[in-house]
Amino acid sequence: MALSLIKRPVLNILLLVASILLPLLVAELVLRVVVGRQERARELRSMLEASRVATPAPGVENVSLRGLIQPSKNDRIVYEMKPGLEATFIGVPVAINRAGFRERNVPMAKPPGTFRIAGIGDSVMFGWGVPVEATYLRVLERLLQARGDPVRYETLNFGVPGYNAVMEVETFRAVVPSYHPDLLLVGYLANDDQLPRFMKRSALRWPSNLYLYNLVFHGWSGMQDMAWELMPARYQHGQGWGHLSAVGDVPEVYRDMVGPEAVRRAYYELAAMTRGMGIPVVVMGDYRGNLDPAQVADLESHYRFAFVDMADLYMAYARQHEIELTTWDIRLGPQDPHPNALGHRILGAGTYQAMVNRGLIPPVPPAGARGRS
Repeated sequence: MALSLIKRPVLNILLLVASILLPLLVAELVLRVVVGRQERARELRSMLEASRVATPAPGVENVSLRGLIQPSKNDRIVYEMKPGLEATFIGVPVAINRAGFRERNVPMAKPPGTFRIAGIGDSVMFGWGVPVEATYLRVLERLLQARGDPVRYETLNFGVPGYNAVMEVETFRAVVPSYHPDLLLVGYLANDDQLPRFMKRSALRWPSNLYLYNLVFHGWSGMQDMAWELMPARYQHGQGWGHLSAVGDVPEVYRDMVGPEAVRRAYYELAAMTRGMGIPVVVMGDYRGNLDPAQVADLESHYRFAFVDMADLYMAYARQHEIELTTWDIRLGPQDPHPNALGHRILGAGTYQAMVNRGLIPPVPPAGARGRS
């Protein structure tokens, strides 16, 4: 009798817990089926294919990166920008040329008397959040043209947001030599050994990996926005739903594209190509403390590589102008570390001076010689 009296309250508690948990479990499963099914359609290749056929409506403000890109036929490049697209991105007009880059339409054949500088890189070189004329490649071009020598200078921007070192070097291999550059400028960032976020798998942990949790705290639209991170296992053929994996997990197909060794291989591949073409290479970025010093020294000693650290350029500008230059002065904003117009101006001028100091651009002929040309 006493035992049954003890069991009854326990049973009642268990029933109460079950009556609460069961609807929650059903709700979570329903959300995973309904929203997760939509997310499966947004897998990388599907998302890129959908992006390829989508055209931003006229007047649409701030299209996302997905609005700019489409799948690439080259598996090592993965995605590329849409040729001929004009849109507003990060608050500024962006026009993509017929070759798929944020650059003027220029002929592949180099005009006589032209010195071409090609740039490969990611969002900084692309000019994230700044007008195209403010990008550091255009700043560099204007400084070169202002020298007044008979050489015509062109800078060609092959930077694409999100590209890492492997994708950049593959872009050089597949595209850039056709434009016959005289010098290559590589934009390096510390995340060049990583993939852009949308190419990774989810890593949200308890309770952020629950659809129901995000529905309650972020609302329906917020939960849908986060579903890309919430979706279980990034769906692989024959494996069903699998398990929830971590934000930033790299799919196996891309694992040889990430990590310091991937950057090392890519830069030596680039060194072999550019040496064969007789093209010097300038690597400009936050390489110090991120790239292997032994590799940097080897590339500078045995290949025609020159490394320029952007921190040195910022400090030199501050000393020259006798000002205190903070990170906030050269960034787009507190939440966006990309350089603003001032940051690009400093990078362009500093890169120009580094090229002059290292004899990487044609010397300015004497005034008399210029008059006779």
